[in-house]
Amino acid sequence: MLYGIVDIGSNTVRLNVYEMNDSNAKFLFSKKYALGLASYITKRKLNKTGQERLMNVVEDIKEDLTYLNVENFNFFATASIRNVKNSEEVVNKIYDELEIPVDVLSEDDEAKYSFLGSVSIMNKNNGVLIDVGGGSTEIVIYQDKKIKESYSLPLGSLTLYNSYVSSLVPNTEECLIIEQRIQFELEKAKIKPQYIKYMCGVGGSVRAVLKLMKDLKFVERGERIINPKTLSILRRELCNNDKQTYDKLIASKPARIHTLIPGLIIIQQICKFFNIEEIQVSKYGVREGYLNAKLGM
Repeated sequence: MLYGIVDIGSNTVRLNVYEMNDSNAKFLFSKKYALGLASYITKRKLNKTGQERLMNVVEDIKEDLTYLNVENFNFFATASIRNVKNSEEVVNKIYDELEIPVDVLSEDDEAKYSFLGSVSIMNKNNGVLIDVGGGSTEIVIYQDKKIKESYSLPLGSLTLYNSYVSSLVPNTEECLIIEQRIQFELEKAKIKPQYIKYMCGVGGSVRAVLKLMKDLKFVERGERIINPKTLSILRRELCNNDKQTYDKLIASKPARIHTLIPGLIIIQQICKFFNIEEIQVSKYGVREGYLNAKLGM
């Protein structure tokens, strides 16, 4: 049996297709749409242009699922729809016009599914998991591979870009403002400062940073561990708002040229907050966790 999971995020919409055998899910392929829904929010509402573009993407995915004979599927949305005032209107529009129900995840559920999707590959029993999205950042503190505390910061790589960056990449002053905003949100969430050595990183922003670090030879090919100290070195490599910086970003992750550095700053600031010594980048995350929960795996 084939099973499709569609994740409607603030930065991208992604379809994953799995083959199900005896309650085991084998990943087959993924298709990504760089929609950038967070860029279509006006007065905390997803505007008409954003709604129409989302409808077009959902319709395309529905056609793909039909063509591939994927009869079992779920669509879910995270901060992209959760945090807008007209969330119910958008979800109803998709259902009324395309007959596709969309499950809007709460902050707690998004954090839980990100954790469940990654827990099996974690190198350490105790640590912190972060899922850096386009519109929010989920933080899960866990012990003995069980959730102890979870938090959601109302900022992501795309929302920070839209709010504070005047060009393709942030300048020195804008980087400082972004750092201050992240620190403010960490304090506002009332997360207790503590010493945690290990971090598991989830989501497209974290994976994009890992790929860039491999491309620039900071991390060996095949490795998924990042030393947090190298994040500062990477920041210095990308500090100039010039063609050389653009070329590095385009060669590695062209679709994330504008969001990669804001995402990097989020990771770096959370590492500083918890005194992280090792980051493991997970291949899996909220989509796999959601699938496991839906199928009772």
